[in-house]
Amino acid sequence: PQIECTFDDCCYLACHFNLHNACSFIHNDFWNLFFHMCSIHCIGLFDYTRGGHLIAWSLGLIFEFPAGSTMYLPSACIPHSNTPVAAHEH
Repeated sequence: PQIECTFDDCCYLACHFNLHNACSFIHNDFWNLFFHMCSIHCIGLFDYTRGGHLIAWSLGLIFEFPAGSTMYLPSACIPHSNTPVAAHEH
Protein backbone atom coordinates (compact mmCIF):
# COMPACT_ATOMS: atom_id res chain seq x y z
CA PRO A 1 0.00 0.00 0.00
CA GLN A 2 1.01 3.58 -0.58
CA ILE A 3 1.26 6.04 2.31
CA GLU A 4 -0.15 9.47 1.55
CA CYS A 5 1.43 12.49 3.23
CA THR A 6 -0.84 14.54 5.46
CA PHE A 7 0.72 17.83 4.36
CA ASP A 8 2.67 18.68 1.21
CA ASP A 9 6.41 19.14 1.75
CA CYS A 10 6.22 17.99 5.38
CA CYS A 11 8.39 15.38 7.09
CA TYR A 12 5.55 14.19 9.37
CA LEU A 13 3.23 11.46 8.10
CA ALA A 14 0.50 11.93 10.69
CA CYS A 15 -1.20 14.65 12.67
CA HIS A 16 -3.34 14.54 15.82
CA PHE A 17 -5.48 17.28 17.34
CA ASN A 18 -6.66 17.58 20.97
CA LEU A 19 -9.72 19.78 20.75
CA HIS A 20 -11.47 21.96 23.32
CA ASN A 21 -10.48 21.02 26.87
CA ALA A 22 -9.11 17.58 25.99
CA CYS A 23 -6.32 16.13 28.07
CA SER A 24 -4.38 12.90 27.96
CA PHE A 25 -3.41 10.27 30.49
CA ILE A 26 0.23 9.29 30.91
CA HIS A 27 1.34 7.43 27.79
CA ASN A 28 4.13 6.74 25.32
CA ASP A 29 3.50 6.94 21.59
CA PHE A 30 4.77 3.43 20.87
CA TRP A 31 3.95 3.58 17.16
CA ASN A 32 6.35 6.52 16.72
CA LEU A 33 10.00 5.92 15.95
CA PHE A 34 11.97 5.93 19.21
CA PHE A 35 14.69 8.13 17.71
CA HIS A 36 12.27 10.62 16.11
CA MET A 37 11.21 13.89 17.70
CA CYS A 38 7.47 14.49 17.83
CA SER A 39 6.45 18.10 17.24
CA ILE A 40 3.78 19.35 19.67
CA HIS A 41 2.23 22.74 18.93
CA CYS A 42 -0.20 24.55 21.20
CA ILE A 43 -3.11 26.59 19.87
CA GLY A 44 -5.99 27.97 21.90
CA LEU A 45 -7.37 30.59 24.24
CA PHE A 46 -6.68 29.55 27.83
CA ASP A 47 -4.73 30.55 30.93
CA TYR A 48 -1.54 28.55 30.44
CA THR A 49 -0.49 29.18 34.06
CA ARG A 50 -3.52 27.21 35.32
CA GLY A 51 -3.86 24.39 32.78
CA GLY A 52 -2.65 22.90 29.52
CA HIS A 53 0.69 21.89 31.03
CA LEU A 54 2.78 19.19 29.40
CA ILE A 55 4.20 16.66 31.87
CA ALA A 56 7.31 14.63 31.01
CA TRP A 57 7.02 12.00 33.74
CA SER A 58 10.37 10.21 33.48
CA LEU A 59 12.20 13.54 33.41
CA GLY A 60 10.27 14.87 36.41
CA LEU A 61 9.37 18.04 34.48
CA ILE A 62 6.15 20.01 34.07
CA PHE A 63 6.08 22.63 31.33
CA GLU A 64 3.75 25.60 31.06
CA PHE A 65 2.69 25.49 27.44
CA PRO A 66 1.25 28.81 26.22
CA ALA A 67 -0.55 29.18 22.90
CA GLY A 68 1.88 29.58 20.02
CA SER A 69 4.52 27.38 21.65
CA THR A 70 6.10 24.37 19.98
CA MET A 71 7.92 21.58 21.75
CA TYR A 72 9.86 18.63 20.36
CA LEU A 73 9.69 15.43 22.37
CA PRO A 74 10.81 11.86 21.65
CA SER A 75 7.27 10.74 22.47
CA ALA A 76 7.98 7.03 22.05
CA CYS A 77 10.64 7.15 24.78
CA ILE A 78 9.31 9.65 27.31
CA PRO A 79 6.06 8.95 29.17
CA HIS A 80 4.01 12.13 28.93
CA SER A 81 0.57 13.63 29.44
CA ASN A 82 -1.08 17.01 29.61
CA THR A 83 -3.39 18.72 32.06
CA PRO A 84 -6.86 19.98 31.12
CA VAL A 85 -7.75 23.62 30.68
CA ALA A 86 -10.82 25.11 32.38
CA ALA A 87 -14.23 24.07 31.03
CA HIS A 88 -14.93 27.56 29.64
CA GLU A 89 -11.56 27.70 27.81
CA HIS A 90 -10.52 26.13 24.53
